[in-house]
Amino acid sequence: MLTKWVGLASLVAVLGTLARLSPYVAGQATTSDTWDTSEGLINVLPDTFIVNFEGDPTTAQGQKNAADFFAQLRSLGISYTIGFNYTAIMNAASITVEDKYADAMTSLSMTQHLWLVQLNSEVKLGSDSVRALPALAPLEHEITGVKKVHDTLKYTGKGIKVGILDSGLDYTHPAFGGCFKTSGCRVQYGYDFVGDSYTGSNAPVPDNDPMDQCNGHGTHVAGTLAGNDGNFRGVAPDATLGIYRVSGCNGLTTSALILQGLERAYKDGMQVINLSLGISGGWGSWAEAEMANLIAKKGIVIVGAAGNDGDSGMFGMNSPAVAPGVVAVSAMEMPKFYSLYFNLTLEENVPIRRSDHQAYLPQLSILGKQLRPATNANGDDFGCGSVVDLVGTVGLVKRGSCSFTTKALNLIKAGAIGMVVYNDVAGEPGVLSFEQEISIPAFSISQADGKYILDEIVKRGVVRVRIKNDLLPFNNTKPYTAASFTSMGPNPEGRIKPDISAPGVNVYSCLPKKMGSYGTASGSSMASPYVAGVAALLIQAGKSTTIEKYYSALIHTATPQMISGSYISVAQQGAGLVNAYSAATSDVVFPKRFLLGDFWDNAELYGTSDAYTFSEALSNTGKATAAYTASFGYAQSLTSFDSNKQLTATPIVGNVRPKVTVTSSASVTVNSGASTTVKVKLDHTGLANNTFFVYSGYVLFKPASSYTGPALSIPLAGMAYESYQAPVLPPVSTGLPCLTRYSEGRCLSGTNTFTFKDGDFPTIVFRLQLPLYRLRMRVAFADTPAKVHASVSENHYLQLAKNRRNQKVNYYTYRWDGSVFYSDDPTKVSPIPNGKSYVLILMFYITNSWNPFVYTTSTITVNRAS
Repeated sequence: MLTKWVGLASLVAVLGTLARLSPYVAGQATTSDTWDTSEGLINVLPDTFIVNFEGDPTTAQGQKNAADFFAQLRSLGISYTIGFNYTAIMNAASITVEDKYADAMTSLSMTQHLWLVQLNSEVKLGSDSVRALPALAPLEHEITGVKKVHDTLKYTGKGIKVGILDSGLDYTHPAFGGCFKTSGCRVQYGYDFVGDSYTGSNAPVPDNDPMDQCNGHGTHVAGTLAGNDGNFRGVAPDATLGIYRVSGCNGLTTSALILQGLERAYKDGMQVINLSLGISGGWGSWAEAEMANLIAKKGIVIVGAAGNDGDSGMFGMNSPAVAPGVVAVSAMEMPKFYSLYFNLTLEENVPIRRSDHQAYLPQLSILGKQLRPATNANGDDFGCGSVVDLVGTVGLVKRGSCSFTTKALNLIKAGAIGMVVYNDVAGEPGVLSFEQEISIPAFSISQADGKYILDEIVKRGVVRVRIKNDLLPFNNTKPYTAASFTSMGPNPEGRIKPDISAPGVNVYSCLPKKMGSYGTASGSSMASPYVAGVAALLIQAGKSTTIEKYYSALIHTATPQMISGSYISVAQQGAGLVNAYSAATSDVVFPKRFLLGDFWDNAELYGTSDAYTFSEALSNTGKATAAYTASFGYAQSLTSFDSNKQLTATPIVGNVRPKVTVTSSASVTVNSGASTTVKVKLDHTGLANNTFFVYSGYVLFKPASSYTGPALSIPLAGMAYESYQAPVLPPVSTGLPCLTRYSEGRCLSGTNTFTFKDGDFPTIVFRLQLPLYRLRMRVAFADTPAKVHASVSENHYLQLAKNRRNQKVNYYTYRWDGSVFYSDDPTKVSPIPNGKSYVLILMFYITNSWNPFVYTTSTITVNRAS
């Protein structure tokens, strides 16, 4: 967010005429292109804002600025309602006020920032289940060094206060002590900001009890971080917990509520705060990110989930994880995971991994029953029509050709007591869904296991199964890879995100007792608490008294993972897989996290357009001399754009990279209590400046044979292009942006007349392929198209996320009501006069603040009735 108002006159002085701007040629819209114009700005609460006032909220001047802001609104005749005052660390308030006054509020001298109130991506696990699963030892702790920290160093997070902003917690679960706030309880702090029934749009019903028995997400997160129940031990099993419930049963919250949770956690003295939630595609200057930064500057470790939008390409991190002061955690696959299974009872039991069955059915107990293909008269086994007699057997069907409901009803009619669906494509077992309750248990298995079972039936004639609610560790076919769903960086400003990776796929942890007490879940939500737990261990270990050194210990001791001979992109795994033991025992620290960002746009800063040498200081806090061999390891280069500059579902891997060399001595020695500097040269000579790849790699420090300290690394990333070239908008072939009529949503061409009443408003539909720093709107008259006439909106408060492929509506709409303002005063709005005009959208992307993309609508004839 810009902190100061830049009015129309100032803009014209900088830009001159429109002829100096970078034009964008719109696609040729067809009459078949129709859009839902009611969507507006997606996941934004209408008429709701967070305003950040100038000054410290704890000072008289800061408090006066807040009071003066509301007095100024009253003097302008602007009605408002205060939702919540933030007074501990950010001088701010959430308010309800008509959207049309946003520019006016931003122009007031006491306004530092203005933000829209946004909805998060839903965080929810599942429905009630009567099935109980046991407390099993986490499989990840051996790999991440957590078990070694527990067993050897004896750090368990004891005495460390960890706050969790989530859906609440079932603290009656034995892993959390079974009590809340009373003497001896693990959970000593907490608050419910929302109530069970909160949906994101209705009024919250807060109370003092953060109990959750309907969602489960927060309980699973808390289990990973700090659960303690016999065999099951979280990362910091003796930490003291603060539970801040900011989402209800449906898993939705808002940026305003996240701010409330952060403020309460800060006031309660939390030393680590975990947020396994966030706003998709965020900017580091959004409200929740800004508050997280302020708290981090006070020495509190903030850890956040990167997000689960990996299928929407790069530059898609969650906020507040996207913020510089927050450790953003991506999800990584582990070598083994727990799964439900059944046994084929051959000479030896053969375990077959399976999905869970319907939650409304009781515990499974199918012992020694025949598993038989549900074939029809033609021999196919889809189960979509009449099938063979299956009385007393479990039917095996192939996925496809009809619904799961149809298959199940046909098997029930044939007398089956259960249904196993094997997938029709390679990979994991599928997910079963039904249009009605099915009376027999049904679950899925993989295509490979289905074919194996069919082969055994052919060989043996009869195959029997034993099916109970049992779990076993299974080998992962893609260990140590970034989860396909995990959101990718960099952040919108081009800086390195995510920061680090942790186990996040098929993670076994706690659930509310009503939901079975334990279960598996996947997501960056599951990875974030793992790192938060490690941070608690580091604080107990007394690793540092500064936030940057905590971050250094976490990030620079992580283990970068490889795929196909190259390191996985920093944009996917950050520094690599967290290593708790290395972080707790390393005596060598870096004073900061290295953030390279956009090389081309910063070439002047670097002093050359071809090469840049940067330095990194290593400090040794230990008693022994540290010795390393330094080198550079290249990671995969990634882009989210195809040759037509259109966003792709999965990133494209390339070999676009600068030459990177360690220019200082490869042998690095750091004496006890001393520091040394390593220099690395980044050379862009010959690198094509016309692709959209993000390159990355690692400066690697391998311990010399005489030194027993852990390996270290520095992640490095940058963009192989200048930001003004970036394809913010999709190709013209998509037909967007386009001008529509609000009441119709059909793309228009040529000259169109609008009356500005009864739904007859010009509405602009556009899609963003990259995050947008600013979107301004201007009006030019048709007879003077190169001259700005007036402003439609300054939008100082509006930084937009890119549209995600997995959104129900993956475009934005803006309805113009015909109002404009002149000069530098958005508090004085007037209607555009009748006549022919154009609306110009100026799109500012990341760093090129004064070189925007410009989209010009087709001609708008304003014809208001006199």
